[in-house]
Amino acid sequence: MDYRIWQRVGAFLFGLLLFLTACQPAPPVNPTPIRESTESKGVALARQTLQDYYAFLQAGEFEQAAELLLPLTGFDRRALAEAARQASLNGWRIEAVQFKEEFIFDPERVIFRVSVQQQGAQPETYEMYQVVHLLDGKSWISSGVLGEYTLTTSPVTHQRVSLVPLTLHHGVDYYQIWLLAQNESAGSVRWSNLEPCAILTVENEQINAECTDSAMVIEAGTQATLVMRFPLPEGTYPRRALPTILKVNGFSSDSFQDEWSYQFSLKYAAADS
Repeated sequence: MDYRIWQRVGAFLFGLLLFLTACQPAPPVNPTPIRESTESKGVALARQTLQDYYAFLQAGEFEQAAELLLPLTGFDRRALAEAARQASLNGWRIEAVQFKEEFIFDPERVIFRVSVQQQGAQPETYEMYQVVHLLDGKSWISSGVLGEYTLTTSPVTHQRVSLVPLTLHHGVDYYQIWLLAQNESAGSVRWSNLEPCAILTVENEQINAECTDSAMVIEAGTQATLVMRFPLPEGTYPRRALPTILKVNGFSSDSFQDEWSYQFSLKYAAADS
């Protein structure tokens, strides 16, 4: 089973499989390692929630595991639970889980580095970050997402093709952005997979997106959702800063001779700032 397929399913299967160019690297945040002196009821609750999550997965209780996930854009708990159930019917299962590191990011977020051994999928052993959010006395797992932010950035239109930034996920070791592409031109439009297909600016550092394996075609009169993931260079995460500029490259059409790109100054909803 190709683990890239699971990347498209969402946060629940982030928990099953590991995913999903710096100019002047910004210094990473230094979360507090959890020791006995810094242990708290909140940290204990976060750890227990994550242990329960993996216990549910190992027991085949996928609905209960999905209920522990923080609701986020692109993640349907019911669909994710069903996808995990189907995978289990095809021989997938988690055999062992080890908590490698634990960090306090802030009073409401605890980061865990987890090693998972599985059967029936590749890779057999992988590591990932899990984030447990402590909200109103409850705890929720976001599978590596520190925060979700609504973007209020104005759309940009070129050749009657508009891009609208929608949502940003601030991950432990990545950023991910959703955009809506609307093609009101007379012909089809292609978004190229040639690198760099998109560039994100964070604290004066430019980070390239992971580009898709093939170009996306947006037919005339239709719209499509673009999802771009920007992995952070090793040793520079986690970060507190949010991106400020997004550039999306590689748009072309048979109706126009030259390729074009879009650039946005990213703005966030006041409640998220």
